[in-house]
Amino acid sequence: MPEPSVFDVELAVEKLKSHKSPGIDQISAELITAGGRTIRHEFHKIIISIRNKEEFPVDWDESFVLLFISMALTTCSNYRGLSLLPTT
Repeated sequence: MPEPSVFDVELAVEKLKSHKSPGIDQISAELITAGGRTIRHEFHKIIISIRNKEEFPVDWDESFVLLFISMALTTCSNYRGLSLLPTT
C-alpha cells in the first residue's frame, strides 16, 4: 500500500462531519478543519510515523461510552450504548 500523501490527508479532513461530539481526546472535527494547512501537515507526519511503526497510539484505543435512553421509558430495552472515539 502506498504512503498516504498530504493531499490524501487534506481530502480526509474535508470529509470530517461537523457538529459531532469529540472523543476522549476532546479534539473536535471543527478544530481540525480550522487548523488549516499547518494541522493537516502535522497529521500527515503523525500518520506516516504510525504507518512506519505499525502501531497505533495507545490513546486511540480508548473510547467514551454513553448510555442513551429512549423517551419511552416503559422497558429496559430502551437503553443503548454510544461510543465516542477520538476524531484523530
